[in-house]
Amino acid sequence: CVLTDHLLADPDSPAALPASFLAELVARLAEDNVLDDVFCHVFEHVAGRARMADLDALSFLAPLRAMAMLCEHKALCGVVVRMPSFNPATAAATATATAGLVKNGRDLEVTSLLGAFFRLGTFGPDHPKLAHRCFPNVEHLTPAQVEGTQRSLWSALNSLQHGLFEVVRSLLRAPASREPTLAYVGAVLEQNAVRQKMYIDWRQVATDSYMVNWCDALLRLSEPFLDVHGDKFRRIDPWYPLHPGARLRTSMDAETRLSATSDDTKAWRDESFPASGADAPAPAPPNFITECFFL
Repeated sequence: CVLTDHLLADPDSPAALPASFLAELVARLAEDNVLDDVFCHVFEHVAGRARMADLDALSFLAPLRAMAMLCEHKALCGVVVRMPSFNPATAAATATATAGLVKNGRDLEVTSLLGAFFRLGTFGPDHPKLAHRCFPNVEHLTPAQVEGTQRSLWSALNSLQHGLFEVVRSLLRAPASREPTLAYVGAVLEQNAVRQKMYIDWRQVATDSYMVNWCDALLRLSEPFLDVHGDKFRRIDPWYPLHPGARLRTSMDAETRLSATSDDTKAWRDESFPASGADAPAPAPPNFITECFFL
């Protein structure tokens, strides 16, 4: 794909795609109603490059930069969340080639488009060749050499996580992609809820790299309303886990309770959030700050 090659080109090279050109192209294709036809392939090509990238070689920078550039356009945010590979765990994907592929957290990481970027990291079990490339004959390396390599890896990881945050923030800022993005994050947490158990089949859950990168992105999203001297944190609804629209409701039902049976819990929940009848108004949807905080 010629467009993808220009997006992946070094920003300082003559082949780099000017931002103004991309904006005009998006506007023109939107007028012709062919945005999905063109950019779905572009997103898949960019994600494919990310799947082949490595942290130490910094080969992830080009596809991550391209993904961030694409997501700066709200129209393209709408395109990417409509792709079946954006969230294969949703019911919308059951009629596609991804149907039946997502049975656990590891499947979601492997098959989802963002998983190609979030899988990168420095954990040995996730990337066993990384240690061999960065620390060959480690017993012969000086402390200064080891420290230098560690600093390089930390720098690369910070660049990766900053770029991932920029992508997620752009997707959440666009009205058309906010709800699908939150739904994907909810699926990530639900599919990997078994990670809290003492004994885990690691083949059934997402990798540590994937989960740590998501934790970092969510913590960065929470920074604006975690200031105790501000007033945004007051908008956090402490009753969110009991809300009918809570994305983590399934896992909350399975949590250990102190001195309360399942029937007691159900009665308390029904009293706090009674089922809405024909005339009863439905509870207001959770606000964005509350969802970010609990996710």
